[in-house]
Amino acid sequence: MRRVEREHDASHPYALRARELYAHALMEHGDPAAAAEEYMAVAQVWGDEEYWENLCRACDCWGRVVDLALAEEMARPLLRLLRAGGGAEGDKLRRFVRARLHALSAGKRAEREVAGRFDRIGAAVPEARPRVSGPDDRPLESRLK
Repeated sequence: MRRVEREHDASHPYALRARELYAHALMEHGDPAAAAEEYMAVAQVWGDEEYWENLCRACDCWGRVVDLALAEEMARPLLRLLRAGGGAEGDKLRRFVRARLHALSAGKRAEREVAGRFDRIGAAVPEARPRVSGPDDRPLESRLK
């Protein structure tokens, strides 16, 4: 990727495609947060069509981030990029991010409420059990329905 950026400008289509491949590799190797950030960065350089393709990929990767605090932190920049345009696809992406952000906030509130109940009765808060299943592996389009 760096070689392509040295040979061409960082905004050259070859360099941008190399960064997209890098983001894909990050996702394949289990780092959806880094993949989403890379796709968001690439989207900002591309033109309109590729912009929305990369934002769609970023949303898909972001939807697989299991660290709730990190996912919540990443939602704001993602929503800023999704702010305008995109037609029906843009509307779906915005609804998806807002719905997940709302669910993350609700989950944090519920977690605090449970911890508060345990504090009131003087019991130790049980440790969260790890998820048995992995992140939602369905394509983004089927999760939006």
